[in-house]
Amino acid sequence: MIGTIEQYLTPRTPYRIVALIAALAAVHCHEAEVLVSNMSGKEEALSCPDILCGSLCRRYVKKTATPGDGLSWGTAFDSVQQGINSAYCDASQCKTTCQVWVAEGTYYIYHDKPEDTVRLRPGVHVYGGFAGSEATLEERDYLTHETILNGKDGPDGNHHVYQVVFGQDASRLDGFTVTGGRAVGKLSDDGEELKYGCGGGMYISDASPTVANCIFTDNQAHDGNSTSWGDGITGEGHNVGGGMYLNRSYSTVTNCTFADNAAVTGAGLQVIAATPTITDCTFIGNHANSEGGGLFSFASYLRISNSTFEGNSAGWLGGGLAEDIEGDGPMEISNCIFRGNEGGGLYLGESNTVWIWDGTMGDWAWIVNNTFHVNTGGAIVASNFEDKVFVNNIVWNNEGGEIVLAGSGDPDSPPADVTYSLVGGGHEGLGNIDADPMFADAAAGDLRLSAGSPCIDAADDLAAPQSDALGNPRVDIDGVGSAGVIADMGALEHQPTP
Repeated sequence: MIGTIEQYLTPRTPYRIVALIAALAAVHCHEAEVLVSNMSGKEEALSCPDILCGSLCRRYVKKTATPGDGLSWGTAFDSVQQGINSAYCDASQCKTTCQVWVAEGTYYIYHDKPEDTVRLRPGVHVYGGFAGSEATLEERDYLTHETILNGKDGPDGNHHVYQVVFGQDASRLDGFTVTGGRAVGKLSDDGEELKYGCGGGMYISDASPTVANCIFTDNQAHDGNSTSWGDGITGEGHNVGGGMYLNRSYSTVTNCTFADNAAVTGAGLQVIAATPTITDCTFIGNHANSEGGGLFSFASYLRISNSTFEGNSAGWLGGGLAEDIEGDGPMEISNCIFRGNEGGGLYLGESNTVWIWDGTMGDWAWIVNNTFHVNTGGAIVASNFEDKVFVNNIVWNNEGGEIVLAGSGDPDSPPADVTYSLVGGGHEGLGNIDADPMFADAAAGDLRLSAGSPCIDAADDLAAPQSDALGNPRVDIDGVGSAGVIADMGALEHQPTP
């Protein structure tokens, strides 16, 4: 993992250690300057006060507060960054994790310049979604008490920050709406230093924070010019990752929504040379001028499960999700729904035997128990089908083909390896069928299986995840499908009426 602090800064262990120490004697950490990294990678110092280690490490932030010491709701900070910095002083000096609780409201991030950002700190977990009176984390309701990090300079302001949030190792962002980032910067003249042209909502590079229960919406990574994206050397711009940018990272992204973001590539999320785990996320209404409306991946090991790509678009390919045309990385996609994406549902690049940034070798795809419906430009498109396996999928009623080789693809590509799947128009392979999947209400986007669907108990049990996209268990329907088979095709397992 990047950042060894993450190996021992867990939610429970530090507090047990701290409680033991506090029982013996209070420990004082003297005033010190704690070094942290700034955007350019250079170190800056935070001046920390004398810290009493052993007490509960928590800071409070409330938009309407009269600024105090941040140690209670009644004396809360009114700045998210102030809460993070104060908590980091405790976390770094006392070798523990600290929490920052942020009450509902809109916090505007632009203060003096577009480089302003909410900078996470190692060992600090930042939670939004509080009313401003809770005593336990379990009491918060982040859906009711929306907590917004807005990249503008005010409700009527015209200025935007480049990136709303800047990620760090061993940190957590949980329960926020992140909006208003405008990553329109360029590469430096020497073409080496990546600055402010990517990650309008959140920028993560050489770090592995946890991001959960967040919404990334109306963030951008482009300057309005579709030709602004260059090869990263010429200095002509590199505007990618509207909602989020992940580079050299093992981040986990859970239960997050990427909606209505824009970029040249990777409008919702851009993954470059990273190994993220993405679970229970929704990518909806994002637009890329070039590739990857919902998500774009390059030189990465991508693992996505229980997620939805709906209504995204791309000017070139991969409206829902696109791998680079040269491939360059393994990909596991399971229990996902691709619906109504323009420019194709899923695009897979060439198959090359390569070493990924973290030492992983190979360029293969494992696409299992997904549902593809009413995408335009093809449901699944690949430049080459070598080392790409498709099992237990439903691919139905997509415009431009169901599982197709790209027009500019490798003419020597082997046929797609498809088994135990429903494919409109049929497809060669063991257990494949061509029949109406009988969705519950396809027009309304309800892609659950109705009773009597030919997909019920017709999948490969050994390949299927133990539960479906909604967390429902695999269920064997008596007298349906093949004897002894439990799993259904597609992302959603049919659940019989009690």
